[in-house]
Amino acid sequence: MSNDAATSPSRTRVKDLAEVHEQAIDRANQQPVSPTLARKTLSTDSSSQDPSKPAPQDAAADSKPKQAEAAEAVQQPAATAKAADAAAQSPKAADRTLETVPEGKGAEGADGDGVAGDKKAAAAAAPTDEGAAAKKEGGESTASDAKGDAAAAAAEKPVEEKTQPLARILEVLPSLGEKEQQIVQANLERVATYPAEMPLSTSWTLHFSDTSGTKSASAAAVKDAYTEGICPVFTATTVPNLCGSLKAFKQAAGKVSRRSKAPEGESFGLTRPGMNLHFFRTGITPTWEDPFNEKGGRLTISPSAHLFDSIYERLILLLAGSALELSASELLHSEGGPNAAADGKKRSNNNAAAAAGNNNNGPVVEGMVNGVVASRRARGDRIEVWLGGKKRKEPAPGPWIDALKEVLSEELGLPEVRTGKYKKHF
Repeated sequence: MSNDAATSPSRTRVKDLAEVHEQAIDRANQQPVSPTLARKTLSTDSSSQDPSKPAPQDAAADSKPKQAEAAEAVQQPAATAKAADAAAQSPKAADRTLETVPEGKGAEGADGDGVAGDKKAAAAAAPTDEGAAAKKEGGESTASDAKGDAAAAAAEKPVEEKTQPLARILEVLPSLGEKEQQIVQANLERVATYPAEMPLSTSWTLHFSDTSGTKSASAAAVKDAYTEGICPVFTATTVPNLCGSLKAFKQAAGKVSRRSKAPEGESFGLTRPGMNLHFFRTGITPTWEDPFNEKGGRLTISPSAHLFDSIYERLILLLAGSALELSASELLHSEGGPNAAADGKKRSNNNAAAAAGNNNNGPVVEGMVNGVVASRRARGDRIEVWLGGKKRKEPAPGPWIDALKEVLSEELGLPEVRTGKYKKHF
């Protein structure tokens, strides 16, 4: 196909026209170098050079005045220039365009009609292989450079590091007070030796009950309805399990309509008076008649409406982590006891000792907080902490209850809990 294009009639005619006009210019205008010859010479010189290097500009710069003089002496008709430009683009286009130009039109003598256009067509009609190769090589080089730049940018992009919780604690630790720093450092030392699965000291179960429909029934019917209406929601044995279950429960509770009754076996929230949540040790039912509750009692807390949910959730976490019982035992057996702590004179030292696990002054009592109940009531919401003995049908000791009230008061930020009354179930 390339051989046919090189020997086509249009190419031959263009070449002949160029030669004729070149001779006419030499005879009519005694200029050193014509513009078309200068361009032809430049094209020939640049094709012999390395295609990756730019062509020299000195010759073109020296010939500019001469090109201007030749352009003024040689005038080209518009029709002949268009024909020559079309011939320079493709052989087929040259064939169609030259058919409209009479033969010999370009060779009319010294007037030089169509000389510049025909010379331009002749110079552009013969592209070199070196130019095409240089263009291809330049394109490949540009593509490879772009890929290299993209790879370099990706390598330089900083890697985002996830902040670990313990690293965040250590970062904030210096900004805390001296007492808080001692407590946090002691807890971090405990966590360092804790098992990776983070088990709870015992298994805990969250129950739900609804007593809103038993107001007009008899006492026996209410008792039976209450016992039968207690539904377990979830049971947790590890810290991740407890936190994940609580999060899912709260999300589901937010979707429950205020006037709808949540179905059994699903997560639900306290949406109307008469509904209750019971977080108890697994195996202990949230009823007064249970053997572990029978000789025990309850501490009642009446928080404001906007603190009700947050206080109950905090109590669940404190209870599951045994923080309430451990702190109460440490306070009970520390120097000064709960009475000195109530005066606010030695509470900071007791806190530090409890956090450090210093139980040399007495045994750590655990297992006497059986659960915590949250109840919605028309006359005021309430939260109850249920206590009992370490054994069945055994009451909780009075001094330990006083120490627990002190711990609850400080943990929840509710001073009224310190002076609250402990009420037995029976």
